[in-house]
Amino acid sequence: MSSAAIGWDATQDLAGDLDLAVGAAADLRLADGDRAGALAVRRAVLTIGLDLMECCDDSSGYLGQVMTTAMVSYARTQWRLAGIPPQVFWPDFVEIATLLANYGVPVGEEVAVYRLAGVAPDLDLVCDIAGGLHAEYTAARMTWHAGQVRRQHAHALAAATGTSPT
Repeated sequence: MSSAAIGWDATQDLAGDLDLAVGAAADLRLADGDRAGALAVRRAVLTIGLDLMECCDDSSGYLGQVMTTAMVSYARTQWRLAGIPPQVFWPDFVEIATLLANYGVPVGEEVAVYRLAGVAPDLDLVCDIAGGLHAEYTAARMTWHAGQVRRQHAHALAAATGTSPT
């Protein structure tokens, strides 16, 4: 029996609503040429989804699928054309990817999201960020997070170099 505050049927409804809402809101922003707005909407969905993952029963896996799609959409958004500096984008990207990985997001798309986000020209920066996060998580005795940020580092390397992280 699940200890989730929200049952699986309500979770499916919430996930469906989230999926529809983000698609419509981001599409409207993009239609208006507002890439930064679309990026913000897609990033907000990742935060909302993370909160839902922590309190919902996703035994159907649907919320995980919606969040994987959301992460891929976020990575695909042309953040450079939105004027977001790499020093702002990448720390947030690596950290949200680390937190969502606790729920298996993005399912089987870890390397792809880094490739879609365009990690190759910023690989040194991403490696530095991963190293810093690893040190922070280790100091805070958050061993799972420390290990997971190492995996994020491997995914970024694989995306940038075209190799397999395994």
